[in-house]
Amino acid sequence: MHSTAAVGSQEALVAQVCEQVERMVRELVIGGGDGEPALAELEQMVLGRLKEVGNVLLGELCQLRAPRYPGGHVACPCGAKAVYQRQRTGQCKTLLGTIRLTRAYYLCPQCHQGFCPLDQQLGFCAGSISAGLDELLALLGGQYSFAHSAALVARLTLVQVSAGRCRKSTEALGQQVVVAEEEQRQQVWEQPTPYVSPICPTPLDPLYVSADGVTVHTRESGWREQCVGAVYTAHPQRGHLRSQQATYVTDLGSRTRFSQQLWLEAQRRGLPQAQRVVFIGDGAQWLWEMAHDLFPEALQILDWYHASTYVWAVAQEVHPTDATAAKQWAETHLALLAHSQTDQLLLQLEALAASLPAARTALTYLTNNRSRLDYARYRQLGLQIGSGTIESACNHLIGARLKQSGMRWTLANARAVAKLRARLKSDRWLETLSLRKPPHRTYQRRTLPS
Repeated sequence: MHSTAAVGSQEALVAQVCEQVERMVRELVIGGGDGEPALAELEQMVLGRLKEVGNVLLGELCQLRAPRYPGGHVACPCGAKAVYQRQRTGQCKTLLGTIRLTRAYYLCPQCHQGFCPLDQQLGFCAGSISAGLDELLALLGGQYSFAHSAALVARLTLVQVSAGRCRKSTEALGQQVVVAEEEQRQQVWEQPTPYVSPICPTPLDPLYVSADGVTVHTRESGWREQCVGAVYTAHPQRGHLRSQQATYVTDLGSRTRFSQQLWLEAQRRGLPQAQRVVFIGDGAQWLWEMAHDLFPEALQILDWYHASTYVWAVAQEVHPTDATAAKQWAETHLALLAHSQTDQLLLQLEALAASLPAARTALTYLTNNRSRLDYARYRQLGLQIGSGTIESACNHLIGARLKQSGMRWTLANARAVAKLRARLKSDRWLETLSLRKPPHRTYQRRTLPS
């Protein structure tokens, strides 16, 4: 753009924008209309006019990239040479509204495909939306319902989009996460090539791993389990151990696939370099099997809250009509649990098991998790003993988005949106955006061979 013609085009654009800005200011200052508008009204007036100017500027900046004198032919992806046909105009919706761009159109005589080279250079997709608007739609669609997200876009950018367009952007990016994660999983678990652990610049110590499941309503098969996993650390804060730096993985349909993806996330977070690894679970057998197989170095801890609920259930059967006595009984026996006097607690439950169903249930549950109940030692080591992090993740990661009133998902879309949301909540958004492929039309015009 160093030719005289290019410089002239640039100067013309500067003059055009300056003229429009001056006209805008004059209209806002002099032609303010009746009455004295409040600040909120002035904000909307200015934003609307700035958007108009920005729309013109953006469109003309793109147009400046178009060659003034296009070449007679260009290389076609098929390897042949595409021949210049004519100038064609296309439009694309952006964060600043719809822009129109006229550019050179070429047709390949060998593969009969037509294309515009400038589209590839700019990432311009005629009839579609810009990368910036696509990102905003996916970002909001991962957080809120698609209809609410579309309304937010209109409110924030003054650009009207449909709920369907928001759904398309969100699910498309989520599907790219699905593909990328599945490719990585297959490379590690289903191919004979050796796995090389990544070097984590800031490995966590201790490194906590936790997992759980939450149901999602699907169109194909009703309520299905969505597995959720978290990798995090914990530090004292106001007298309590608080989870920090949590990252999440999730999958729908296969616990084995999910377990392998959780292991890969732990590897990414520094599992090989961690001096201590802690796996916290609610007592489900599949969780302990996963911990045993994939995290054999981890110290397994049964979530304190789940253990305590079994003790409380026994207390309510021992004293069904006296809440105060039930509370005293529960606190006394929870103290045994907290101080790792587990054998004594189990003996007392065994004595009650013959007459109380809750005691039999608690005895079985705690006996099955006997090796994971040394809470006095865990506290001495400064370790977290609760699964609140993963319980919360099930709520804010899956429940808050995929289990809103009346929602039913296809299996593919539930999986895609959940994975996109996990990336967002893991502060991996920019990394996720790099997975996007260049925009392309959903159809192409073809000429029939002669």
